[in-house]
Amino acid sequence: MSNPTCDLYPCGYTVQRWIGHCFNGLGDVFLARCNDSSRITIKRILIDCLIDPSHVMEEVKMLKSLRHQHILEFHASFVYRNDLLIASPTCSYGSALDIILSAYPSGIPEKAIAILLSQLLKAVSYLHNQDIVHRSIRASHLLIESTGNVRLTGFRCSSHLPKNTRRKLTEFDKSLEGSLLWLAPEVLAQDLNGYGVKSDIYSIGITLCELANGFPPFSDMEPLQMLYEKGRGTVPKLLDSKTLPDLDKSTQGTREFSEAFHDITEQSLKANQYSRPNAAFLLQHPFVRKSKKSILDYIPSAKTLDEVEKYTEKTPTDDTCLEAPEWSYGNN
Repeated sequence: MSNPTCDLYPCGYTVQRWIGHCFNGLGDVFLARCNDSSRITIKRILIDCLIDPSHVMEEVKMLKSLRHQHILEFHASFVYRNDLLIASPTCSYGSALDIILSAYPSGIPEKAIAILLSQLLKAVSYLHNQDIVHRSIRASHLLIESTGNVRLTGFRCSSHLPKNTRRKLTEFDKSLEGSLLWLAPEVLAQDLNGYGVKSDIYSIGITLCELANGFPPFSDMEPLQMLYEKGRGTVPKLLDSKTLPDLDKSTQGTREFSEAFHDITEQSLKANQYSRPNAAFLLQHPFVRKSKKSILDYIPSAKTLDEVEKYTEKTPTDDTCLEAPEWSYGNN
């Protein structure tokens, strides 16, 4: 079956090609050009597939209000025929997950992660200062531009905290189901204690493991086992010669991460939300402060969107479409 197509010429966009799925398989993502020849990415979602379209409109409203160097810019949104379309600038290297899958299956180099984390923390600190909890930080939501600048996306799950308590009682939205591996224990608990911005710090810790190990912690477990392990305080680890058995001769088992990398990961993954540092504090951590160069200097094997071939195809009537690469442009 051929890849999905999209004709938006009447809207002023020339669609070049399909690059993947979004919205947990309900939407498609295309590379396109505007009339002025600038390159953009368009996310297309069939309106009839949306359980509650108001959630998407709330996302668009939030994106319009955000202005930060490390948050993906909002270009435009519109309805054409029976599709909702969201346009954003193109990030040439795709997501950090794409880089892992195409070039670094055992994990991205530590120095590259330090640079990525520094920029991510700046974006998260900006959000938290506005009482916004992202709730879906992960490798597929970290996009990398041609300059090496990192942009955070994935705001469909984001939520404002009440001004009076600075905490939101746990409301486990259906949209969070795709982010279970990255969610903090207090979010999964769904109890009256609720959660706040520190839940994003835990997600950052999980993402650090994902970037370094090549896959997120708990991904080899059934959901119930994962919930049990998080609930009992199990803390994931970076996989290297310090944390793996001596007999492990894999790439992970023979490498050695710095003490600073292990420390910032462990601090982020503390089971008790009140024991975790905030984003501003982590920006002063030695692991982050030493990152000065471009991330591209440390990932020479990374490929741009034009260099990566996508072989997966969409099957609208089959759940196998969820197995395709999850491209997160347009803030899925």
